[in-house]
Amino acid sequence: MPPRRALLALALALGALPARAGDDLIGLFADESATLCAAATTPYTTVSVYLTACLDGIDAIIAAEFALAGLSLSPGYPLGQCTPHWNSPLVIGSLEDDLAIAFTAPLAGPLALLGRLDFLPFGTDWPGVDRQLRVVAGSAQGAVILVDGDAVEREVLGGRFTFNCSQGCDCGPGGTASLSFGEVKQLY
Repeated sequence: MPPRRALLALALALGALPARAGDDLIGLFADESATLCAAATTPYTTVSVYLTACLDGIDAIIAAEFALAGLSLSPGYPLGQCTPHWNSPLVIGSLEDDLAIAFTAPLAGPLALLGRLDFLPFGTDWPGVDRQLRVVAGSAQGAVILVDGDAVEREVLGGRFTFNCSQGCDCGPGGTASLSFGEVKQLY
């Protein structure tokens, strides 16, 4: 069993088919209260982006699986870097392909913090103007997944975050339906 599957199997204990969960989503926000989904960047100043599960029909979660698309997360010098800080040590995979995170104790809603990404641009070219980062389906599941407190996998929506927003930018949902054909190909 691949490590990613083993982690989810551990979190699920009693496997279940994914179910659709109302307006639940994994979003990207500039604040812990999940109200701002855009931020301006300045060279050599860290911008924190919070990965938060916004729970509507789910009371608590024990795991999540998803990916991020739209932006190279750590291009390195001379552009910038992204440093993840997770709310659990039980993390496997990569954000750009498929990431699974499990929690030893359930995270209750309505806002469940999965982690924080600290973006440090070294200049003005990265991440760029109106550059969106989106929560999308990971390659292993084909859906954005939250696992509820009863160990049921729930397919949820993915939000989006805009760096240096120049006009009406919203929080999503931004799943694969909003990706161009070229961006979808980059996921696989």
